[in-house]
Amino acid sequence: VAVSSDRGLVVPVLRNAEHMSLAEIEGGIATFGKKARDGKLSIDEMTGGT
Repeated sequence: VAVSSDRGLVVPVLRNAEHMSLAEIEGGIATFGKKARDGKLSIDEMTGGT
């Protein structure tokens, strides 16, 4: 998932998505979008993706 922010494009990692429902994935993406816009994504949320 790539999220646009004032600081540029960021790519947070939605962990354990294979165990989530579509609604949970959608909620996680929305949360990442808000955190990106607010500048509150942590390094942990942006590392470890494959």
